[in-house]
Amino acid sequence: MRLPLIHLSTALVVLFLAGALSWLNTHETKRDATITVPPPILIGPTSSPDKPSLSASITSMSPLQAPMVVTAWGWPFDAAEKMEVGTLHPDYAANKPAIENSYPHGLKWNPLKAAGDCAVFVLVLIGAAVVLENRIRRRRARMVGASAGLMARMMRGTKKKAEGG
Repeated sequence: MRLPLIHLSTALVVLFLAGALSWLNTHETKRDATITVPPPILIGPTSSPDKPSLSASITSMSPLQAPMVVTAWGWPFDAAEKMEVGTLHPDYAANKPAIENSYPHGLKWNPLKAAGDCAVFVLVLIGAAVVLENRIRRRRARMVGASAGLMARMMRGTKKKAEGG
């Protein structure tokens, strides 16, 4: 089986495109999110006469909306994600360990999204190579066709001159 040949210009464009796609897949993006921590986990702020604070009854009944920073890798799908607790209200600083235990820790990989990223990567490279090769080959065919017509006209002119016409 013979492998298809591609032009050097196509190979260079596909090489730079592969580099750009690799950068997109390894570049981290950060976004803000919120998680809801159920009330039994919370350590409510205490109120005392000398230190006014939020009411303990509010924290015992309502869940806390904890700010999160999600760092993701992958394009166009987030194949890997890492979550971290954002800045908490000072009254809830004691809740940070409880909040950290309420979501998955560390870097989490999604194999299906990683496979999707790889499939998109390959399809974009193959698509670019096919489009570029077709453009080059069509242009070359037009040039060859035009030069062949020119050569035929020239040959007809030399035949007429040889025949004396």
